[in-house]
Amino acid sequence: MKQETIHPDIPSQIVDIWQRIVDSISILLSVPSLMINKLEGPELEVFRSNDNPDNPFPSGTRMLKAGVYCEYTARTGKKNRVVDARKDPLWVNSPTAKAGIYAYLGFPVYWPDGKVFGTICAIDTKENQWITPSDSLLLTIKDAVEAHLALVAAMDELSKRNEEVHQLAITDSLTGLYNRRHFFELAEHEFQRARRFRCSLSAIMLDIDFFKKVNDTHGHQIGDKVLLALAECCRESTRRVDVLGRYGGEEFVILLPQADFAATYKIAERLRQSIEKMTIDTEAGPVKVTASFGVSTMEDECSMLETLLKKADSALFKAKRNGRNCICGD
Repeated sequence: MKQETIHPDIPSQIVDIWQRIVDSISILLSVPSLMINKLEGPELEVFRSNDNPDNPFPSGTRMLKAGVYCEYTARTGKKNRVVDARKDPLWVNSPTAKAGIYAYLGFPVYWPDGKVFGTICAIDTKENQWITPSDSLLLTIKDAVEAHLALVAAMDELSKRNEEVHQLAITDSLTGLYNRRHFFELAEHEFQRARRFRCSLSAIMLDIDFFKKVNDTHGHQIGDKVLLALAECCRESTRRVDVLGRYGGEEFVILLPQADFAATYKIAERLRQSIEKMTIDTEAGPVKVTASFGVSTMEDECSMLETLLKKADSALFKAKRNGRNCICGD
């Protein structure tokens, strides 16, 4: 199923410019309403309209777009000129004509990707021949609005690219977990906060058992799948406040704010079981792995983050000496 394009919001600075435009041009054309309309779904939204007490369609007005002048304009992609709907068989029975809107001049307005934003239009409650310079003025507004939409789309794309670059700078490209450098930045912040407010803080270090054998037997592509699956287990088994990082190779680290040793051990055991049940399908058959865990909790004598992590690493080494696929604490 094709994903629907989601266009960005219009910044307030541009909205203010559009407001000044419709206010000025409505006076030049001597019409009760000049609008920049947004068409989404079944509705038409009067996005900006001239600020006039006699305006029948002030900004923010919403209506069903079916059968109205603007829907036809957007659907056909052409200028729509109605001099007097009462004399026009196409429009005499339309909802807008029945509402007393007899004259209309409108143009479609597009996003830079070709999708319809809406329309720019002028309406009148009496017959209007729309003599020159009506077309020229509305086309000028159309060009200005579409130029602004292109600018908005470009700014949105730049913002997304910047966010992508930022994510690449702070995450591990394979697993999507925080890379070592950014993990330490976040972990140091949590460590200092825990010391300042005397909160619990714990760490889990885990390492995939015999991971070299997985790579040697099945290849690095399968090894990467194992790392991806383990990273997903980490996300599912931990809390949103926990800080997850790829420490290096097949070793992962988790910092757990406001978690004492018992709570941390419980999370580690849940994660250990989840990894043990994990299956990676390959052409040569299913691959299963286990992991060893080291758990540590910050104590009064722990004055540096590195000390907390070193204790967890020492506990991890103990778990490997104890036969792997188990949890040890320090």
